[in-house]
Amino acid sequence: DDPSHKVRQWVYDFDKYTDSSFLKFTDKKTKENYIQLGSFDKTLTTTWGRVQKELDEMADRDLIEGFDEDYYKVMCASKFVLCPAGDAPWSMRMYEALMCKAIPIVMHKKETYRSHKEQKLGYKFYYANEEHVYREDWVEHNYNLFMNYHTYYGS
Repeated sequence: DDPSHKVRQWVYDFDKYTDSSFLKFTDKKTKENYIQLGSFDKTLTTTWGRVQKELDEMADRDLIEGFDEDYYKVMCASKFVLCPAGDAPWSMRMYEALMCKAIPIVMHKKETYRSHKEQKLGYKFYYANEEHVYREDWVEHNYNLFMNYHTYYGS
């Protein structure tokens, strides 16, 4: 059993997907014996997407270096991004969503920070079971916090 699969089980059960949604699991283990969840599920129909821990295990670094432009194009075109925990109580998806100006959706508050200092920053997010309303003021608030606390730009 993969512990990251257990903490993201809610993503499979998420009931707010529409035809305009985009879902893609990128890790090899999930793709084994995977059954597509709907027309929005691109897990088996797109070839891009990287999982850092799988990349770290690869011997030929020359094949994996570079920026995954397709991944970020989709994320930057999204209004909301599901941000389940990974191997830790949080995942990099939270920070990628903030950087791409999408509103994070999580199951638990602990999925929105890595430290007590970050917990106090006040990122805006939705829980999976809430109504999700796109709010430009939340997006700008989150983006400004991200730029100020997670980049050299804000320093």
